[in-house]
Amino acid sequence: MKEKMLKIIHKLDVQLKKLQQISSKLKVRDQEFFKKCVDAQVSNDRFRAVMYANECAEIRKMAQIVLTSELTIEKAVIRFQTIGELDDVLFAISPIASIIQDIRGKLVDVIPSVANRLQEVNILLSEAMEKTGNISPTISQIQSSNEEATEILNEANRIAELKIQEKFPELPKEIALQSISKQKEGPIALSIGSNFIQKKMSSFDKKVFEYLKEHDGRISILQCASNLKVAPADVEKVILKLREEGKVSIE
Repeated sequence: MKEKMLKIIHKLDVQLKKLQQISSKLKVRDQEFFKKCVDAQVSNDRFRAVMYANECAEIRKMAQIVLTSELTIEKAVIRFQTIGELDDVLFAISPIASIIQDIRGKLVDVIPSVANRLQEVNILLSEAMEKTGNISPTISQIQSSNEEATEILNEANRIAELKIQEKFPELPKEIALQSISKQKEGPIALSIGSNFIQKKMSSFDKKVFEYLKEHDGRISILQCASNLKVAPADVEKVILKLREEGKVSIE
């Protein structure tokens, strides 16, 4: 059992480091978009300002998920490091197993590689619980375990919200309000024109445009870039180019 606990701790540590690296990259990317948002506002280019503000909002939403996951996994590692006698293992593992499953669900569409590794941890946790499950927990013990898991997740989320506010600068108020309203339906809401000849577009422009059409004009630059396996700046240039050519316009 001790060997299994050490294996779980190691796997969680590895994923914790990955999340910390991703968190740092998101902060750098947010700084880039934030600067572009401010510059666009100074230049009185509302299209660019709103586009960048929406992207900042999307990055910050992802950053909070990542940071909440970091804090929760950190808590899980501490719990496993302090597990004492074998008799305590079942009730110590139970809330953490629930937490890891919840975090995995949040990350599966955002960072699938980390979510897959957390699934491996879930399997190890299930095996550990089976080995220590000679005495079945009572209903009150199960309820207590679920309450503890919920409390840990809520606490991590609250701390993450505060840290996001501290780490990320506030967007220009007028732009931020429009950005938030757009988030209800998608990161960037674009109206797509149809009265033009696609043959005049380059192959990459067509790919981005088709991506826009497939997603009803509501996309995240980062997500689009990831799906097309290109740099976010390249997607950004195409969207702006399509806008200047009258092929798309912000709603």
